[in-house]
Amino acid sequence: PPANSVKPMEDYSPVLFDRAVKSMRPTFFSTHPQPHSGLGLDVYTQFSSPLRRYHDLVIQRQTVAFMHDNPLPYTPEQLVEVLGNAEQVERRNRKVERELRRFWTLEFIRRNRLKQTVRATVVDRVGNTQLAEVEDYMVRGILRTPGTPPKAGTRLDVRVTDVNPRNGTMVLQA
Repeated sequence: PPANSVKPMEDYSPVLFDRAVKSMRPTFFSTHPQPHSGLGLDVYTQFSSPLRRYHDLVIQRQTVAFMHDNPLPYTPEQLVEVLGNAEQVERRNRKVERELRRFWTLEFIRRNRLKQTVRATVVDRVGNTQLAEVEDYMVRGILRTPGTPPKAGTRLDVRVTDVNPRNGTMVLQA
């Protein structure tokens, strides 16, 4: 379950979304039945096409054997090994997906919106760096503002002054 209660959003808010994500705990794989708090289920398993991921094939084999009253093809020790490997691969794949999505979104902005004004929402402050999310593209960048920084949730027009898809950065000027 999340660390704090997460309330559904009627309309998307980058600030509320940011808070909700920060309250979520990371997913993990287990060899024992576990609840899925987001779906409200006491027991949950996930598998998709066994062509996609090896651990999906393992789960599918275990499930089919169980359903047909056959001996389970994997021992608990083998499952622990598969799951440990699968978690590492899954984390790496999610990271690559996020990086690719960010790269191509920033590349689009670099080609089409550089030096233009866009609407953004101030999301958060990390140290001395303020972040804002460009509304039309749901991608965040570093916000530079003269004077007192605006509070989280403030919507403002900003200029896209620099975009570097290779290092994943975008600079916005209020």
